Amino acid sequence: MYDYVVKKMWRAVHNSDSSAFEQFLHEMDEKRCEWDTSVTDHFGRTIMHAAVEENNETLVRTLLHVGFDVNSLEGCGASPLTLAVLNKNEKLVKLLHEHFALSCGPLFAKMPSPLAIAKAMELDDIVKLFESEPDSVEDSLLWQRFEGGHACENLVHDDEVEIDEVEGDGFAYNRSMCKACPTIIVGDNGTNKVCRGVRNRSMSAYGWCSEFPGDMHTKGYLCETCFKVLGNGGFHYMIHTVMKRVKVTQEAFGKKKFQEQNLSRIKEAVRDGGLAYGLAAVQEFKKSAYFPSESDLKASLRRSGSHNDVLLDACKKWLHDGAAEDASFRYHSELITLFAPLLDLYCSATKNGNGVSRETVWLILLPILIFVNSA
Repeated sequence: MYDYVVKKMWRAVHNSDSSAFEQFLHEMDEKRCEWDTSVTDHFGRTIMHAAVEENNETLVRTLLHVGFDVNSLEGCGASPLTLAVLNKNEKLVKLLHEHFALSCGPLFAKMPSPLAIAKAMELDDIVKLFESEPDSVEDSLLWQRFEGGHACENLVHDDEVEIDEVEGDGFAYNRSMCKACPTIIVGDNGTNKVCRGVRNRSMSAYGWCSEFPGDMHTKGYLCETCFKVLGNGGFHYMIHTVMKRVKVTQEAFGKKKFQEQNLSRIKEAVRDGGLAYGLAAVQEFKKSAYFPSESDLKASLRRSGSHNDVLLDACKKWLHDGAAEDASFRYHSELITLFAPLLDLYCSATKNGNGVSRETVWLILLPILIFVNSA
């Protein structure tokens, strides 16, 4: 995708038509919501990370202009500013910093912040640039990123937070004036039961916490449901025998799914099984009468700059009609139309803290779990 965008950008830059670059910017603006966070490589890097890593200042400026997230994190926790510091590219560092890229703070929980890295690499000019910003500005930018600048308008600084006096029911702690930001405690049913218990006994002391359903157990149950539905139809044979995942046994999907690293194995099995079924489906789709003609593909390329729209519409119709006409087709296609995408969306939602996607997963998943368990 990075190579595609770069080529398109340079064609627009060198086009004799003065409106070509404006048209390119308009297209990038339309693609921003799709590409900004959801389109990443296997390391979790976005196109912004790729542009900074390649020291492509023109593309970085373009992405910033159309509103791409300057503080997006790749899988290891590195932001675009982190990569610019590691590359010792002071020009890009200054550019990102001017566009509100965070150089330190809670955003960098997995790895050192750009400021810490610059200090370790003895990049004095960059350190001076970062430290020239007062802490209040950095804090303000951080709240703008996570809360839109509205949820914590009454937030006070740490030195203004007061501890309440001892009350009759015990010690009371006023965590902060920001009531809209409870600390999320992630856990299974037992952990959440404990959190609810202590909070109900003393809201003044534990009202700052909010329980959240455990990710680990839900992913395990989703994989188990996939196995119960599709295991006897060839899915388990393909995983266990064809793909040589000998440790992915029936017990691993069932009673022992939370033991001996089985959760990771069965998640990978569903993911890779879905990919294998998906590749097979692509080959079948290409041979079907639903695959777009050469003229349809060219028309889509001229209209939108890619074949995505026409291919996706045709594939949806192929899947819909195939499922309606053939029960076997409908049964096997569930791995690529339901279970594998649902697991991938759930992992992505919990990794990136996307509440809307997580709610979508729950709405789809709950009736599936109820139906399979009752059956």
